[in-house]
Amino acid sequence: MEEKFVKIEPMKQLFTSAKIRSLCSVIFALAFQASMCQSHADTVANQNSVYTFDFTGGGGLTGWAVDGQNQVVNQWFYFRIGGGVGEQAINAISAPVVNISSSGSQTNLTVGYTNAALSVSIQYSLTGSNNNRSGYSELVSVFNYTATNMDLHFFDYSHFSLGGGNQTIRIGTAGPKPNAINQTNSSGAFLVETLSSIGSTPLAQIGAGGTLLASLTDGSPTSLSPNILGPQSGPDLETAFEFDWSVAANAATGKSISTAGPIIVPEPSALALIVLGLGALGLRRKRQSQT
Repeated sequence: MEEKFVKIEPMKQLFTSAKIRSLCSVIFALAFQASMCQSHADTVANQNSVYTFDFTGGGGLTGWAVDGQNQVVNQWFYFRIGGGVGEQAINAISAPVVNISSSGSQTNLTVGYTNAALSVSIQYSLTGSNNNRSGYSELVSVFNYTATNMDLHFFDYSHFSLGGGNQTIRIGTAGPKPNAINQTNSSGAFLVETLSSIGSTPLAQIGAGGTLLASLTDGSPTSLSPNILGPQSGPDLETAFEFDWSVAANAATGKSISTAGPIIVPEPSALALIVLGLGALGLRRKRQSQT
């Protein structure tokens, strides 16, 4: 496990009296307590990629910079038990427990939430590269601590921007099961999200940016449409998978979700050539119009 150290420089005669030292100690304690109440954010770098997570505010993966270009708005998980109330983000279960470690060129990050009834953990494997590609995988584990079967509805929500531009999304199937999201944009970046070990047949849906998230956070039960598989195009799109699991009493279910491998970002040199080419074309047309 990777250990983190914080170096604190000595205070150099900043305080000259016991009263001031006491007052500053109180201020420091209050500031520290306030910082502990803020969202738990972790930033992890792996080669050409920087991943940013918000584990308490409901954002989940809130940043994914590949070669300096952000690719995501947010990606997170929601659930409900039964059908009477709406969904909650998994961070509503409890405070997060986060562990970060490294194995070769891969960074592993695990976040877990546990209460008396339910435990959900997400294990991320983060894999950047040096050739405009980046990816990560997720292993989702759920444990039912109650003495009865749990009717669990679990949602994998994704809102990827791929650096902007017009987006096109198609949800693929393996047999009758939706199992893959294929997203491209007008600048040439693309993303593939593939599910494995998914158990029961999931539902999947594509929506305009913000619409699916609004449904998952409006306090009413959500059921995704099984027929909206695309392709759909637009400037801002999002997707979600829904898993309807019956988790046995005092038992676990593990689901593997392999996400976003790879994202392709156009080479800076190629982008420069495109810009230069368009500029030269515009200059040529301007000169022709003047002659």
